[in-house]
Amino acid sequence: MTLPKLTNREQLLFGLALTVLILGGYGLFGFMPETKAIADLNKAMKATEIKLLKAEIPDEPEEDLDDLIIQLEDQKQTMALIEQEAQAIESSLAPFNSQQIIVQISQLAKAQNLRVKETEAYKTIAQNQTQPARTNTKTKRKQATQAPPPSDVILPETMSWIARMSEGTMFYRPMQRYVLEGDYQKIVQFVYELDNLPWEVTIVRLKISKSATTVPFGMAQQLDAELVLTL
Repeated sequence: MTLPKLTNREQLLFGLALTVLILGGYGLFGFMPETKAIADLNKAMKATEIKLLKAEIPDEPEEDLDDLIIQLEDQKQTMALIEQEAQAIESSLAPFNSQQIIVQISQLAKAQNLRVKETEAYKTIAQNQTQPARTNTKTKRKQATQAPPPSDVILPETMSWIARMSEGTMFYRPMQRYVLEGDYQKIVQFVYELDNLPWEVTIVRLKISKSATTVPFGMAQQLDAELVLTL
């Protein structure tokens, strides 16, 4: 089969149609994407220019760099002194779970002719921590494995020292509760002698009440002194 020979007019029309197709394809697949990319770049440049115009350059610090360095060195020295004082205070406290200090306090009470009626570890929880609800044994075991460690909270100064030094706080110290029986002078002397122990002991609660023990006429009235001590 042979194609008919095209006339000059038909060849010209065919060439124009082919040129239109090529230019249209270039505009669709080449020129339009490039134009869109250029427009996006122009938008980004304008947005950046607006941000730069709105940006505020921070003022130059009024303090001299040398003064700032001196202040930094002073703060370092202050922190070093605070750390030394903290270590000194820590060394004056009995180790956690120390039984020796508990025995020494009981011995001191007996040396002052006081009868130790009760002694036990005094445990309390920071008041801002929720108390666990009663659950069965399996649930308790599961919660014990999943419970997070207590956070070192700092309670306000308006709260008692027992609360501020309770377990879960920044100033936590173990506490021991004593109930001693004796006359007023012996109890006062015992309180003074606490300062002579090898470790620091602080009274955070003291209650004195009349003892049920009867004494002969003319002898000093016997008192019950309940003390909560931080060890």
